[in-house]
Formats: sequence, C-alpha cells, structure tokens
Amino acid sequence: MRDITNVIKNAISKDVAWAVDSFFSVIEKVRNERLTISFWEGEENWAGIIANNETVGYIWRKHPLV
Repeated sequence: MRDITNVIKNAISKDVAWAVDSFFSVIEKVRNERLTISFWEGEENWAGIIANNETVGYIWRKHPLV
C-alpha cells in the first residue's frame, strides 16, 4: 500500500472543497488499487475505503480522512 499522508496534508492545507467530479475520480482511483469502496449512491458526501474487510480510511467531499 502507498503512503499518501503528504498528499492528504497538502489537500487539507488548501482548505477548499473538492469538486464533486474530483470526489468521484478519487473513488475510481481507489477502486483501481483493488480496495473496496463503501459508497451509497445518492449520498455524495462520503465514502469508506476497505482493505481486507477492515475500514482503513474515509473520503469526505471537503477533505480526505484517512
């Protein structure tokens, strides 16, 4: 697994909301890393990232929370 801590810190330091299309783009990239995404269609505010049946992070529309 790749350490994305610096990417997340940089995103938080910007203090701007992600665009909805960026949120969905990140979800697709995470799926491509063979991680599972827990995401309810129609609920565009957050998604959970799951690896080996354990929640390892969350992506929120404003900031990634990992």
